[in-house]
Amino acid sequence: MKYIITGGGTGGHIFSAIATANALKKIDTEADFLFVGAQDYMEMSIVPKTGYEIVGMNLHRIKRKNFFKNIKIFYEIVIALWQSYKLLKKYRPDAVIGTGGFATGPIIFAAQYMGIPTFVQEHNSYPGLTNRLLAKKATRIHTAYKSIEQYLNPDKILLTGNPIRDDFYQPVPDKKMARQFYKLAPEKFTVLIMGGSDGAAPINDAAIGLIDKIKKYNMQILLQTGKVLYDKYKNYQTGFVKILPFIDNMMMAYAAVDVVVARAGAMSTTELALLGKPAIIVPAPNLEQDHQTKNALELSNVNAAVFIPEKKLQNHLWPELKKLIDNPEKLITLSQNIKQFAFPDAAKDIATDIFEYLKKQKV
Repeated sequence: MKYIITGGGTGGHIFSAIATANALKKIDTEADFLFVGAQDYMEMSIVPKTGYEIVGMNLHRIKRKNFFKNIKIFYEIVIALWQSYKLLKKYRPDAVIGTGGFATGPIIFAAQYMGIPTFVQEHNSYPGLTNRLLAKKATRIHTAYKSIEQYLNPDKILLTGNPIRDDFYQPVPDKKMARQFYKLAPEKFTVLIMGGSDGAAPINDAAIGLIDKIKKYNMQILLQTGKVLYDKYKNYQTGFVKILPFIDNMMMAYAAVDVVVARAGAMSTTELALLGKPAIIVPAPNLEQDHQTKNALELSNVNAAVFIPEKKLQNHLWPELKKLIDNPEKLITLSQNIKQFAFPDAAKDIATDIFEYLKKQKV
């Protein structure tokens, strides 16, 4: 069968799209794939490296606080709808799969207009604007949070979890070896602190603020600053603070540490759940629908993670970390509880659902 897969703008959407395609390829060995993304975004460089063909459309995110820039974007959407219609007529897919992001809108909307089955992935506990619009006529909605039933048609929802990179289905590296990899002391309590792939200054600042406090403790920090912010923080590196611009091997980083301080994005929380990592989560503020805060509350309400709002981070990070250092039982509880949100077969389950539905349609 033939599949169009669309999703992008962020790594989470892109890697979910790739994981879904890889899982479908194992079930449907003669499958043919075409990816659709936004021309100026990271999917255009990431997807081809995995061996899949991608078509880029001239689309950009809606600027919620800039009406005049949105006039051009609305024009882009109209053009993309026409391009999507022509692409669908030419490629004739059996299904269109959307893994999230603004780039999914035109191609899925056009597919629904043409009667082509569409499958939408909602990675967060609260649906974004694009998915709220597309889900109304979607064939199926695949999600990681049962609470999404409050916002979308529960009859269309299948609880599958979020597909993530194949790396996370490999054996977890040994902790001692992982610490050697980062030149960390083998015996110290270790904390990974990161603000997403691009870094986040408030999280970096809070991490640097820990340096004087942790000198008395048998503790060390692995800090990912983000490439753009690295020069600002690199000179703070000490024997017990390792500072990196970017972490290529996340599995190795997770294996090296006892606690993670991170954002509450869908893919971050999915990775933490799959590995059972105790975490302090700091939602990024000012995002659409404040979805990271909603993700954080889903976890913290069942004692699966510690939630600190960004505005309280400077004053609260050290007290919360100290509680975890002094209370190993709390670490075990957080690890056990966050595993309840893990779906190790997410990509396989989504692929199976799509393939079985399409098989029935062809009978």
